[in-house]
Amino acid sequence: MTEWSGRMALWIASIALAASLRPTPARAWQVTVQGTDPDDAFFDQGRAVVMDGAGNVFAAGTLTNGSPGSGHSALAVVKLAAADGMEQWRTSLEGTGFGGAVAGVALDSSGDVLVAGSLRGTTFDIVVAKLSKTTGDVLWQETIDGSASGDDFAGGIAVNTVGDVVVAGQVVATGPVANFFVAKLANGNGNELWRKEIHDSGNATSLRNSAAAAAFDHNGDVVAVGAIDATDLDIYAIKLNGTTGMESWHQQLDGNTHDIATAVAVDGTGNAIVVGAVRGTPIVTLPELFTAKLDATDGHVLWGGLSDTFSQAGVANAVAVDGNGDVVVAGEFVHPAVTLEHPAGFGVVKRAAATGAVLWLQEPFGAGTGQAAEAVTIDQDDNVVAAGLASSKKGTLFAVAKLSGNVGNPIWTRGLIGGDAIAVATDAANDVAVVGDRFDFFFATRVGPPALGKSIVVQDKATDPTKRKIQVQVKDKEFFASGPGSTGDPTLAGATLEITNPTSHETVTLALPAMNWKGSGKPAGAKGYKYADKKPFEGPCTAASLKSGQWKVACKGDQIGFTLDEPSQGSLAATLTMGTESSCLLFGGTIKKDIPTVGKTTGAFQAKDAPAPAGCF
Repeated sequence: MTEWSGRMALWIASIALAASLRPTPARAWQVTVQGTDPDDAFFDQGRAVVMDGAGNVFAAGTLTNGSPGSGHSALAVVKLAAADGMEQWRTSLEGTGFGGAVAGVALDSSGDVLVAGSLRGTTFDIVVAKLSKTTGDVLWQETIDGSASGDDFAGGIAVNTVGDVVVAGQVVATGPVANFFVAKLANGNGNELWRKEIHDSGNATSLRNSAAAAAFDHNGDVVAVGAIDATDLDIYAIKLNGTTGMESWHQQLDGNTHDIATAVAVDGTGNAIVVGAVRGTPIVTLPELFTAKLDATDGHVLWGGLSDTFSQAGVANAVAVDGNGDVVVAGEFVHPAVTLEHPAGFGVVKRAAATGAVLWLQEPFGAGTGQAAEAVTIDQDDNVVAAGLASSKKGTLFAVAKLSGNVGNPIWTRGLIGGDAIAVATDAANDVAVVGDRFDFFFATRVGPPALGKSIVVQDKATDPTKRKIQVQVKDKEFFASGPGSTGDPTLAGATLEITNPTSHETVTLALPAMNWKGSGKPAGAKGYKYADKKPFEGPCTAASLKSGQWKVACKGDQIGFTLDEPSQGSLAATLTMGTESSCLLFGGTIKKDIPTVGKTTGAFQAKDAPAPAGCF
């Protein structure tokens, strides 16, 4: 979290979309989670997300629990099923006061969950807990309070190969002084193995020292980063022996007046990449992006740092290292302007492992006041996924972008109105889980390559259900029909069309049996498939076609069972599934009609040209 662009956020957990038919896709879904105090639901916050090998999502944040209007905060972890987003379990670590935040969530080698954050009792304390992956039961929980019993905050966590956890943050010690704080806890019982507290000896009363993040290297040693207050804030990085906690080296870098490290990553040889921001003089000048690669052995700057040749106003919020050791930095890229409001971009830059040379720079959502990338990760194909805040004419966007690892070009972007993405994770199938803030609610969704929608028509008549109909057409050059004999061959597996309202969760699933499908070309299916329900009509779907680049389905009659009796639909999702393969999308792009059925009035939802990003829920 940065001093300039960190935002308290409600949390949104994950979207999974299938761009084309592909094996074992995750179903797309969306989940809203709230604490037990409905009056203070807008204080529910989300900060961290991780996915397991099966694609299940573990989302962590703060919930407000208790009686209406008088609740207290709890650190919460929710496990959401990969297939449909259904809540598997929820664990809340209760505070006795209001306020708190999750600093991080991670899985150990057995898949159990480690979570760290801060909760208020009389004051704020750091809380770290281990939860069962299966039940969410608390296996152990530790509370860390500084010697002065002041307000103590967690900044980040990391887990090593045996499941021991390091927590970084800030504790208030006698003086009082806020110390840059790092502690290692044992995986088995949470016992503290060692701790390190640091402040500048020349400024022993500062309350601004703090560790923002930590990471383990390949030897199990720990690198932690943050800020130390000397005469002003300096960027601080320290390497500690993983077994003893003894210092191996530290770097304290002073850019002039107000400097802070926000995140750290470690490459395959143990070199540390530290990112953040530095300010010049006077303090009102814009911050500048900071990136430094520090040598694993003694911490000296290999490239970047205060003499970095890459100059970019803004704040670096996150960093990741790809399979080649190249460095990806995401943040808020500010573009100085004459006006007081500086245009800011959701920015991502990739730099060469050896020299720090800029390989590419992308701002996939353009420039707009207040935009920022908050999180970044690398998927299994070494492509880059970044999440954060963008802007549009309709308001702020919960923004996610997948960029080519080679050249940085956007593979897809996603922008959901009314939010701010905070954290991002990917799984082995390259599906994406994102956590953030949307419409002041604890919100969950899941992301992958999009399908483009050409049109959808849904019709309903309350007094005559036989007038119901659904027509969906998709045109997307990245959509590929499965070949003859495959698990997605509809002549073998049949198909289903699912229509869902993501707000009301009303859903209908319509069958297209295998016996009504016929393959085109030689061999049959090489050029696609056609569906026809011939007389006597069994319904509800009468016709469909599928080929690379497009699919369409038409259904009608009272077997549809999907109503338009809400005041409006807002959006509708469509998913076509064949065997273990599916394609899904969200309308609308341009909504032509959104009319409810009332009395004899025929309700209608019509939309066209659903653009990428498209979601389905």
